[in-house]
Amino acid sequence: MGQSKKMFDNILVLAVLCCCVAAVTVLRAQQDKSPEEKPSVDVTQPIPFSHRQHVGLGLPCNFCHENKDPDADMTLPSVARCMGCHARVATEKPAIKKVAGYAQRNEAIPWVRVYSVPGFVYWSHRTHLDAKMKCEMCHGDVSEMEVLRKVTGVTTMGGCVQCHRQHEANAGCQTCHESQSP
Repeated sequence: MGQSKKMFDNILVLAVLCCCVAAVTVLRAQQDKSPEEKPSVDVTQPIPFSHRQHVGLGLPCNFCHENKDPDADMTLPSVARCMGCHARVATEKPAIKKVAGYAQRNEAIPWVRVYSVPGFVYWSHRTHLDAKMKCEMCHGDVSEMEVLRKVTGVTTMGGCVQCHRQHEANAGCQTCHESQSP
């Protein structure tokens, strides 16, 4: 009986070591690819929207993308926010007519989120804003983008760990993988 227990313990230790080596290998592979090496991904939105044009007008990110306390996520622009300007500006453009249609029907614009993290990851815009992170650090220079696209690897585990290390933030597993609720 003692011999088979010892063999079981050895197999268990070997299995745990294999899992650790696999996890480190995956993490290293993600870290080896800098965010700039990742291909650009375009997303088709229900309304053509130019970040370049709107940022060029001097609108800050949080004018359209609010972070209502204590929510962790930035909101996507509401139809009311769009119509706040476009009830009077560029009203004859087809895209603005489409926005006005959503407003008349009291429907939300079904924006497609470009950046997202898996449900098993705790992530908060609020925490990062409080740490004085700038939007372009994760989302790229949207002032140069006619169409918003994913240009960084910020939503990968490797991207997160790389950034945390670069900014001397906690990079332990519990930072993102344990519940942050009180």
